[in-house]
Order: sequence, then structure tokens, then C-alpha cells
Amino acid sequence: MRSSDTVLRSAYASRSLSRSAVSVQCAWAGGGSVQAVATTNVSCSGVGGIVAEATRATASGVGSIADSSSTASIVVSRLTGASSSAFAGGVAGSISYWTVANSFSDAAISFTEGNNSSSHKVGGFVGDAYTTTFTNAYSTGSITTDTHGKVGGFVGEAGRVTFNTTYAAVSMTASSSYRIGGFAGSLYSSPNQATSSFWDTSLGFNAAVGYGTLANVVGLTPADLGVASTFSGATTPWDIVGDVGLPAGNYPRLLS
Repeated sequence: MRSSDTVLRSAYASRSLSRSAVSVQCAWAGGGSVQAVATTNVSCSGVGGIVAEATRATASGVGSIADSSSTASIVVSRLTGASSSAFAGGVAGSISYWTVANSFSDAAISFTEGNNSSSHKVGGFVGDAYTTTFTNAYSTGSITTDTHGKVGGFVGEAGRVTFNTTYAAVSMTASSSYRIGGFAGSLYSSPNQATSSFWDTSLGFNAAVGYGTLANVVGLTPADLGVASTFSGATTPWDIVGDVGLPAGNYPRLLS
């Protein structure tokens, strides 16, 4: 393993996180509590259940999240100071050059922007992702926001990202967002690719992506998501394998 590598395995977050006032300096928690920190220089803008912001300028180092979950309550509010953008996600606020496997978010996210910025990014699993691969991952829970930025059930905004066997089933109230999608709010920097990936259409969003194109992300009802064949190609078993289906609202889960 390179010294620049970061590996998070079997991480879990369950407590409340909050970012408020002018700025917060690189807050993160693995089940801990985050409070506002006054600072004049903001080096990162992310809030996440497990990772706040882990961004690399190049691919010289690779981060990894595996076998991890977040059921955190995340609150971001009153962003009226110098920070032009903020990222919030159930597992991670912002990540670049990472791999994520066998992990999920069931977080409750509240994001109140205060500065009408289109640069904010909020996602059920991750707010912002670049050059990252997700395999066997899902997001449930809820997002409530007044942001004018990008909001998605799985990711707020993504660039050069691959999704393998993933789904989003997040209840979202985001009336002010100009880019919002059941799976992703916005996509940039092609290629973005997906296989065996889905979003729950019963939650009111008819488009997978608010801006951009992502093939092979299919909208399904909860009953369709609960059919064994949906994730038949997954490399890690899901708890629907061998079942004829799950009752409405009981979404597929990764086996522990």
C-alpha cells in the first residue's frame, strides 16, 4: 500500500453532524458529533457521515471505503460567509480518486444554504464525486434542502464516475434546486458509466439525472427493486437473492 493511500473499512456513523454559520474547517465523523468552527481560511467544504472531503489533485493516491455504512443525521445551515460552495452526503461530502464497495447510507440530510449558490452539491450517498468507482452501494433515507445547487438521490454531482450495482431510494424535498435527479443531480467530465443501477420512481422523480446523461440507470418501483433478478450480477450477495420479491418499501440490502 502506498503511503498516500487511505483505506476505510467497516466504518459506521450514526450520530448527528452539523455545519453552520460562516464556515467549518474540514469536519468529519465516524459516529461522532461535529460543531461549527469559526475560521478565516476554509480548506474544505464537505460534511459526510464518514468522510468530509478527501480530494486529490492527481491519481497519485487512492482512497477506499469498504463494508461501511452511515445512518447519520446531517445538518448544514446558513452558509452566508466566504465559502462559495458546500458538499453534503450520507457517507461522504466530497471524494476524488476513491473506490467505494459494499457500503450504504440511510442518512437524514438537512441542507439550508442561505446564499443562493448553484455550486452546492447534496447527495444521499455522496455530495460530490470525481474519478471514483462505486460497487455494490446504495442510498436510502431523506434529503430536505432549499439549495439552488445540485441534488441527487445517490450523488449531487459526479464526473468520470463508474456505478456498478447501485441504487438510490431517497425521499427528497428540494424545490429550489435547478439540477435534481432521482439518482444524480448533475454530471460532468465524461465518461460517466453505470451497470445494474437504479432509482426508485415512486418517490416522485421521473428522471435519473437532473443535468447530463447516464445510460443504464433504470427507474423502478420498490416492488421491482425487490426482485432477485435485479441484482443477479452482483459480486457480493444481496439479501434479495433467491427471494421472489420484497414488500413495497422494503428495499434490497447488502448481506453483512
